[in-house]
Amino acid sequence: MRIFTLGLMIFGFLISTQVRAEDSQLKPVMASIGRGFKASFKAARKGNNSSESQLVVEKLVDSIRVASELLPPAVDPTDSVVVARYRGLLTKLLEQAILLQDAFLTEPMAQPEALEILKAMNALRKKGHGIFR
Repeated sequence: MRIFTLGLMIFGFLISTQVRAEDSQLKPVMASIGRGFKASFKAARKGNNSSESQLVVEKLVDSIRVASELLPPAVDPTDSVVVARYRGLLTKLLEQAILLQDAFLTEPMAQPEALEILKAMNALRKKGHGIFR
């Protein structure tokens, strides 16, 4: 009986450590997405498509790609419906980020298009907050 109890304790510890590890990996990525979103919104409002702004948008795209591989702690990996909703939402966000990157690469910057894309991205972001928090 003691061995069984000890085995359960070790198993519980390993599972909780895995959840905390994924959470600690996801938090900086989500923070990076937030910073990139704010910086790109400011740049789009000003019509600034300098190389620094383009780099910010490129990092935003990369952060969204990384986030799509990680699951938030509220999402059960065995629940295929919720995992599919999360990945689908991030795929839509990634598509919008790539369109935003294209808008920033045009000379002169496609400011109205970039602002519309950012509004769509913000709506997706808010939808994700409502679902996965």
